[in-house]
Amino acid sequence: MTVERIGHVLQAFAIGDAMGMPTQLLTHAKALELFNQDGPLGDARADHELCPGLPGGTITDDTHQVLILADNLIAGEGAFDEPSFARELLSWEASMAAAGSLDLLGPSTKAALLALAQSVDPLSVSLAGTTNGGAMRIPALACAIPVLPIRGAEALISSTLEVNRLSHNSPYANLGCIAIATMISAGIDGIDYDTALDAALNSVVYLAERIDAADYNYLGDLKRLLFEVDHAHAIGGDEQALAYIDDEIGSSMESRESVVAAFAVAHLAQHSPIRAAVAGARLGGDSDTIAALASAMVAAFGVWEQPEQLAWQKVAGVNGLDFEPRARALAALRENYHDEL
Repeated sequence: MTVERIGHVLQAFAIGDAMGMPTQLLTHAKALELFNQDGPLGDARADHELCPGLPGGTITDDTHQVLILADNLIAGEGAFDEPSFARELLSWEASMAAAGSLDLLGPSTKAALLALAQSVDPLSVSLAGTTNGGAMRIPALACAIPVLPIRGAEALISSTLEVNRLSHNSPYANLGCIAIATMISAGIDGIDYDTALDAALNSVVYLAERIDAADYNYLGDLKRLLFEVDHAHAIGGDEQALAYIDDEIGSSMESRESVVAAFAVAHLAQHSPIRAAVAGARLGGDSDTIAALASAMVAAFGVWEQPEQLAWQKVAGVNGLDFEPRARALAALRENYHDEL
């Protein structure tokens, strides 16, 4: 079951990423208009700022970064190799730029990597990026480390700080990342959705105390916001709920908006990864990241049916993806923490 759930988390992430690709950077109204015209997994418009004319189903840097981190952890048998990770990210971006892509590394990650390349002391480079660059790749860590037993939960927190140290060493980024990582890892462990959400928020509180960042805990109000999303949905369905998310939460690259938005979208569609991907894509803003994270969180809880499988077949075909070997390797890493059970 663990291998299957990890595989579905990775697949759902790629689906959400690809589905949000054509609507990223658009306003909510424009994203709705485009999605209603072209449907899910549609082509990007020729005048798109980042991905002009990309075929429907194409993944963005979000999925590539998840895979680069996953491969780094697998190669290190669970240990994170920061210099190797930095080299792989720069190599990937160079290859994408050479191919004419405009959808490259985010500002915080790129600045950190450039500083690292120019530094004689790699440990001196630590940028406090507040964007969601850390959150977009953290699902790989969540797949590699369980929250059960307690040693796993502690390792997940420490590893999150380690992975984020280079480019996203800010309270905003770290707290958002541990919330997402705990949610996904708990789902893979077989914990139910509501209990996993409580565990995620408890992890945020614990980490905020550990790094003396209680004043930065923007997720402390998450349950109230989710209640308001439910209320908006009861009044006007998905469209009203997405309007609330757009107006009251926001969908920018900043962690304090997009991470909360991803949780809200996942809550809205907690029984359907494909619905989460669709909702995230229709939101606009940083829709590829939000849709990817929301869909991955929902998939962690074991929901996978024909719509998800059909969408995955298209995304896998367009991008030449096969996640099964990675899923098996990541599942094997989780076993490192089970000897005390």
